[in-house]
Amino acid sequence: MISRNQIRRWVFVAILGILAATSSHPQEKPQPQVAIDLKPLGAAPDLFADQSDSKTQQRGVINVFWLGNDRLAVAFSTNRRWSNTKEPEPLHVHLLIFDPAGKQLNERDWSFSGEGPAGETTLELAPGPDDSILAVHESNASGKIPEGDFIQVLNPDTSLRQDFYVPATSAWVPAVLPHANLVVQTFYANKHTSLAWWSGRPLKPNATLDLPPKTEDLLALAAAKPNSEETIAGPEVAASADCPTVPLCSGIRVFGPGKVAWMYHIPEPDTVPVPLAFLSSTALVVELRHPDRKEVALLVAHPDGKYDPLPAPPHGLQALTVTSVAADGQRLALDAGGEVGLCGAFDFWCKQRAEAIVLDIPANRIVLEQELSVNGGRSALSPDGKHLAIFDRDKLTIYEVK
Repeated sequence: MISRNQIRRWVFVAILGILAATSSHPQEKPQPQVAIDLKPLGAAPDLFADQSDSKTQQRGVINVFWLGNDRLAVAFSTNRRWSNTKEPEPLHVHLLIFDPAGKQLNERDWSFSGEGPAGETTLELAPGPDDSILAVHESNASGKIPEGDFIQVLNPDTSLRQDFYVPATSAWVPAVLPHANLVVQTFYANKHTSLAWWSGRPLKPNATLDLPPKTEDLLALAAAKPNSEETIAGPEVAASADCPTVPLCSGIRVFGPGKVAWMYHIPEPDTVPVPLAFLSSTALVVELRHPDRKEVALLVAHPDGKYDPLPAPPHGLQALTVTSVAADGQRLALDAGGEVGLCGAFDFWCKQRAEAIVLDIPANRIVLEQELSVNGGRSALSPDGKHLAIFDRDKLTIYEVK
């Protein structure tokens, strides 16, 4: 039986944890340079609603990304994300393009049926090569189009540049680097996979790379980086792998054209390394997960065996997603989620939290923190690393990153 003294101790520990988490935040919260209310522009009223209710979740679209430094794209579904019926409802998606001052420039709409297989699909929007927009959705297998992904390539003004189909045996790999090529992964019956890098106008498959079986935690690097003095011999892919020479050691292998290009040896053998993003053709951001702890660590690994520790995420933030990397690889943006309070078996005063974080690599510090909704808030760093856009709570905000 739990005594009152034990409960008091738990409450005291929880309060200390909350105070510590609060004190780790900057005293003065940054104010956005631009704030745009998206509800009058059609954003669904429940895009960021709490998921703990009993309503049925429908398809929902929440996206934000930059097209160069002078255009910002935000996309959202205009129909309700939650419904009291289990029947799929039509999906309507609205894409808006703004300049950094908040002036609306262009827009585009999509509508999808709520009946049959189409009721199970959604639309994914992401930045593509040459400041293009990729609109990816699953085709209807019952029609004239073969089953797979239908990809529209749009110009920055949302006009159509190209469209093509990716068969059901393939999938596109999202990228976080500006000007990254479109990467398509193809799966084979023997569990072997290959990657094709699409580039040019129109987009066409160019360089290809075969991957060994059981390749996990895939992270693809573009075959070439425009406006860069770096020379990349061919496409490269990072994946988690066992170190061949060190017992109980996990690491990251990078596969080059036809061979393993190098191995990153991770310094902490009891952790599970997960590749998050390339900062350059050699610098790789790695997340270290410890199976027995809630904390995670970040570092920049180099193929010569050296590594640079990065600042740890704020207390309680574990689920890390790199949303974008500056074009020069000096800064990256993370969306992070986790729990605060006395979490665990009793879930006492346990609260979900999320933050958008910008890391400056040379300075080795967090230069911007901003609270996010745990129900879908998204952030995106501009290619020059000077502005962070956040789509959250039905608003689009732009912050200066100093």
